[in-house]
Amino acid sequence: MTLETAAASTSAGSLLGRVIDGRYRLEEELGGGAAGSTHRARRAEDSRLVVLKLFDEDVSGDAVRRSRFEWEAATLAGLAHPNVVPILDYGVFAGRRYLVSEWLDGESLAQRMRRAQLPLTAAVGIIRQILAALASVHSARLAHRNLKPTVVYLEWRKQGRERVKLLDFAPVMRPVMRHGVIATGRGSYVPPELATGEPLDARSDVYALGAILYEML
Repeated sequence: MTLETAAASTSAGSLLGRVIDGRYRLEEELGGGAAGSTHRARRAEDSRLVVLKLFDEDVSGDAVRRSRFEWEAATLAGLAHPNVVPILDYGVFAGRRYLVSEWLDGESLAQRMRRAQLPLTAAVGIIRQILAALASVHSARLAHRNLKPTVVYLEWRKQGRERVKLLDFAPVMRPVMRHGVIATGRGSYVPPELATGEPLDARSDVYALGAILYEML
């Protein structure tokens, strides 16, 4: 469902079956990247399927960064917007931050675009829903900071009409630099300020959304 590699110091295989915070058993790695790994997990109390993102960076010795993460995660969890995936839980386990979100049935915008070019009306409908989600996020003084087609999810609903869900927020995540290149796998969606080391904000999301719209059309 969203989309990053296992920690450099911990193999993906060794994480499977592990119980996070005594509550979430990791069943399958869904993807990964520079920031951490994303897993299908099962909640111990009721066997509910969830998505658990485990960030690589150890924040056990950084009280300021940990506090900022907890504030952002709590704010995200408090957002009740139909186009933002619900954050069900969050915390720090063995020094590593994690976010737990709702399990969704559907496909990413990236998967949809690989199959066929989107009609104009469909592209505009998707963009409108992303804009509604971002307006809610930005009004809460947050920014997504990781916007790309793989984190725009098209949820299949029983009524037959899809609904856009914005996934995979990047709470206080530092960009990873390798030989002057940002290793986030985001390609054309990376705003110029990330390349110069400037902080990302709502304007960065608007830039990335423009790139997504251009690609859809």
